Amino acid sequence: MGPGAAPAGVSGSAVTAVLLERHESGAVVTDVFRVTIRAGATQESEAHVPGTRESLMVLTGTAVVGPPHGPLTLGPGESGQWRADAPHIYRAPDEDVHGILFVRYPPAVRGGEGAGPERACPAEPV
Repeated sequence: MGPGAAPAGVSGSAVTAVLLERHESGAVVTDVFRVTIRAGATQESEAHVPGTRESLMVLTGTAVVGPPHGPLTLGPGESGQWRADAPHIYRAPDEDVHGILFVRYPPAVRGGEGAGPERACPAEPV
């Protein structure tokens, strides 16, 4: 993102995410998003490319995230990680959740900034 450019954002059925930064190294690309998971909503996300992992640091609220049949429950100040190359969920059972989401994936499969939420690419957590 250049100076004055609006941050890339994506939105799904429960999650709104704004790309804050992208870090690239020889072994991995990490996209950092500010996310909101809407209260009472659940989002089922398709698998991303092989090798993709996500981690969420919860700032406010309680999030239920990760594999649908064994999700993590995270409260304020907690973080957790899961494989995102398999289907995964985001849920906010009680109130809106605000957090920072890290998406790590192999560098050869970068997604484009601002692409629609229907694409299951690693640069989009939704």
